[in-house]
Amino acid sequence: MFTGGIGEHSAAVRGGVLDGLGWLGFAPDATANAGDGRLLTLPASARPAHAIATDEEAVIACHTFALR
Repeated sequence: MFTGGIGEHSAAVRGGVLDGLGWLGFAPDATANAGDGRLLTLPASARPAHAIATDEEAVIACHTFALR
């Protein structure tokens, strides 16, 4: 899964990472990666990769609140 600013918004970074992980069974879908696709691998890929929207500030706030 790719999250956060770079993971969500940088097709170049996602593509480079996925290209290097082919040996683990990831088959990148260049078209999906370049567009709005959330699934970044081909349907026949042994392993899926996704771009997931995150709200990092909310997670930090929840963890901080739990400490009180």
